[in-house]
Amino acid sequence: MVVEQFIQSGVDKKVPSYMVTSDVGFAQAASQKFGEMLTVLVANPRATATGKNVIPLPTGVQNLTSLNIELVKLVKDRAGSVGARVILDMVSDVMLAQKMLMTRKWVSDLVPRFENWNFTVLGVFNPGLHSNEEVQSLIELFKGYVQIFEKEYLGKTRKLIAVRKMADLQYNENELVIEKERLAQKKGGMSTLRQRLGK
Repeated sequence: MVVEQFIQSGVDKKVPSYMVTSDVGFAQAASQKFGEMLTVLVANPRATATGKNVIPLPTGVQNLTSLNIELVKLVKDRAGSVGARVILDMVSDVMLAQKMLMTRKWVSDLVPRFENWNFTVLGVFNPGLHSNEEVQSLIELFKGYVQIFEKEYLGKTRKLIAVRKMADLQYNENELVIEKERLAQKKGGMSTLRQRLGK
């Protein structure tokens, strides 16, 4: 939902949006939902082109050089577009395949380059798949860190969200309960959550 909302806000503002994912199903669903407003690079050997906005990368996350070349080729013509966004929805896959040293090198090369081109970069990873040292080593490369996790709350296991780091912005340090049904049903539910996280 967070990734989709990030894409949707770009679509609403009519800014270029790009996503790299290794999840073929998510790539197809996002492509169908957002159409040509979102260009998806699918880093998966099983990926196939399903339209001009879905680009398969058969080498997957095994060849970061090919991935970088394809991604930079996609976005460089839109450099300077204020509000443009790139979603790296396969950071955990890169860490598992390439280990921490190569992942840090890859992220520390891409993120500053995109920031110089006025892109906002959202990196998505599952901290449960990695050691605390790897997680800390990765999050220090980004300007912000929003954590979604499960915790016992009022006698029930709930999903919570908390901003752990956000450079140059004030934010709410409290953990907030995510009520998926309420967010999905209530128009503007995600923007209300975003307001509660900010200050």
